[in-house]
Amino acid sequence: MQDPERYESSNSVAQEIVEVYVPKLIDTMEWSPGDIVLDYGCGAGRAGYNYILPKVEELNSKLYSVDVSDKMIAYAKKHYTHERIEYGVGDIFEKFPFPNVKFDKIFAVNVLPYIRDIR
Repeated sequence: MQDPERYESSNSVAQEIVEVYVPKLIDTMEWSPGDIVLDYGCGAGRAGYNYILPKVEELNSKLYSVDVSDKMIAYAKKHYTHERIEYGVGDIFEKFPFPNVKFDKIFAVNVLPYIRDIR
């Protein structure tokens, strides 16, 4: 989906998955101060901002949020700006916006259905 307004206002199964499972994932992971976190396929930015960012702040860490849609990233920058989040447009196959960053944690929630060539 490339329409951030529609994505943010939907009450889809994808939103329910984020609300239920992302907090559970965060709680079961081992975290260290300064962990560098990637939210890959961040969409409009709400999940990273609401669920991952509090942990990032707690640990004095940094969150990098990436999406293939420039519209989604523009929306995220406008509505979910924070000093500990850096947004970028790109994907892991081509034009990754943070090629020199090593990540300690990677979230890719609800990304698989959007990958055209699964191999």
